[in-house]
Amino acid sequence: MEFPPKKTPGTCSRSHGLTEEADPRPEDGGDPRPLTRKEAARDLLVCFKTRGMRFELDVSRLMITAKLNHATQAVVLRGEGAGMRWCMVWETFRGENGPTVEPVLPIGQEWELSRRLLDVLELGQLEL
Repeated sequence: MEFPPKKTPGTCSRSHGLTEEADPRPEDGGDPRPLTRKEAARDLLVCFKTRGMRFELDVSRLMITAKLNHATQAVVLRGEGAGMRWCMVWETFRGENGPTVEPVLPIGQEWELSRRLLDVLELGQLEL
């Protein structure tokens, strides 16, 4: 089951139906209010559960690791306000300095991010 097409980036889907937008704030002139980090993370976790994935939270690093069987893939939120983006955290080979963080989607695109993560995790399970 797929949800409706993408929402406006950075809008809240508090009902977890992932189709409703946030109530407008009067000071915004009626525009939906931006998602907070906490709301975006919560929405992503709901998407994971819907798609049958497990997850692990690392609050100190603001990182969420999606899990499917033995495969894992981490994401983090980077940036501020309307510029917040979900980023993939790619582990590096030995000898390199730390993981690579790649921006992939703006905040508000949690359903699409969960789809992409599921694809990555399914690839990680292939036996070559």
